[in-house]
Amino acid sequence: MSSFAQQGTSKASINQDREAEKRRDNALTLRKKKKEELLREKRQKASEPQDGAEPSHVDEAEARRIYEALPEIARLLVEGTLEDKFNSAQAIRKVLSAKEGPPITRVIELGCLPHLVQLLRCDEHHQVQFEAAWALTNVASGTTEQTREVVQNHAIPELARLLSSPSEEVREQVVWALGNIAGDNAKNRDKCIDEGCFPPLLKIIHSEPRLTTLRNAAWLLSNLVRNKPSPPFAKVEGVLPTVAGLLSHADKEVLADACWALSYISDGENERIAAILSLNIAPRVIELLDSPDNCIHAPALRAVGNIVSGTPQQTQTMIDGGALPRLGRLAGSGLPGIRKEVFWALSNVAAGTVAQARALIDCGLCAPMVEALGSASFEVRKEAVWAITNVTHARVPEHTHAMVMARSIPPMVELLGMARSSTVMVKEMLNVIKVILEFCENVLAVGESISNRTGAENVYKNEFIECSGLDVVNDVLAANPDLMKKAQTVLRFFPEQQAAFEPEMQDINLEPTVTDFKF
Repeated sequence: MSSFAQQGTSKASINQDREAEKRRDNALTLRKKKKEELLREKRQKASEPQDGAEPSHVDEAEARRIYEALPEIARLLVEGTLEDKFNSAQAIRKVLSAKEGPPITRVIELGCLPHLVQLLRCDEHHQVQFEAAWALTNVASGTTEQTREVVQNHAIPELARLLSSPSEEVREQVVWALGNIAGDNAKNRDKCIDEGCFPPLLKIIHSEPRLTTLRNAAWLLSNLVRNKPSPPFAKVEGVLPTVAGLLSHADKEVLADACWALSYISDGENERIAAILSLNIAPRVIELLDSPDNCIHAPALRAVGNIVSGTPQQTQTMIDGGALPRLGRLAGSGLPGIRKEVFWALSNVAAGTVAQARALIDCGLCAPMVEALGSASFEVRKEAVWAITNVTHARVPEHTHAMVMARSIPPMVELLGMARSSTVMVKEMLNVIKVILEFCENVLAVGESISNRTGAENVYKNEFIECSGLDVVNDVLAANPDLMKKAQTVLRFFPEQQAAFEPEMQDINLEPTVTDFKF
């Protein structure tokens, strides 16, 4: 039998190889949206007064005045006294805190960045450092090109150094700036890590800082472990106890970023998952699937999905912790992104041991998987196809019967026809077709095995014919001859059809393999 999912360690590699790039692509929109919304919110917060301070935002008229004076402000930033430089940095910070259209490019063109970085070295003047860090924060909140300008002016080493500043105000602003930089791309993230950001950052988190500082620190922590390629596990393993602690924090923003950090760290080799489970984090992560807040249960769901893609033992830990009923509840989410993640996780559970696939069935998850085949989202349907096929991959009669009784054959055949009729036969569509054909083969093989033992009709074959499955498979074959071998594994159950293709099939071994379970 050609199985799309195997037991043991190969299960993780097959599913992870299939999903790794896709997960990154599909997650990118959500992660970018989260980052953009958060940065926009923080820019707005940065322009508002805190703790009764004098309002720091500027109205449109003042913003225009500062913009027109930028050449002179830039000159004083270079040539003026320390007080002139402080006032210049503050003016730049104010104009860059504008809610709409901050003139980041203009500030860069005027050569302000190296001099703002220089002001970070004024250790005797914390307010100067604060204003310079704030201005650099807002530059780094712009486009990737604008963030690159900050990095190329050697801001990271100075900002990393100031994570240990005696001023909490400076530390908080520096954390903010580094969060913008590290979150932009993996190269920036690695530079921040290599400059030693983790030790002072963890010290900040454990020092019981004010809530705004902790929120920014948790956000920076999540950005230091995100983006692909992932940082070497040896460089991030030490933050896991801190992440575990933040998972119990009462603040929603802190908790959400801790969940995202865990989801990023858990995405990879089984060594990562083992380290996470060794800290007894699993019960809390599973519990967070019940959170009413999407910003929390979404990253928690990603982490659970990553963990169940590990070894059978790691998957079992999540099953024993009660993950399956909670995944079942999330399967009814109105958000396609959440449903896609749910069925991806379930596909990994179904690809585990026979007992794990049985646990999925016993939790009543066959019906939600079949229902998902009618989703308007192709991504949801695709993940449901994988989950359903993985339930049948071992050809255990009880498992296959459960999927057939959930009425999986008609919608799977219908989806096969829709995929076949696609005007663009891209790789992703071909993969879906192959997986559905694998499902059809599994079901027909089990039905034939039962029929041979009992002498009864192959009822699965009859249902397949009734929903025009045979016609659809022939259409698939006609539309794409490259699928000959895979289609013939289905057509072999219909000898009159197979005969037409005998010349092409001489080298294909079609002996069925069915797990010998009592039915």
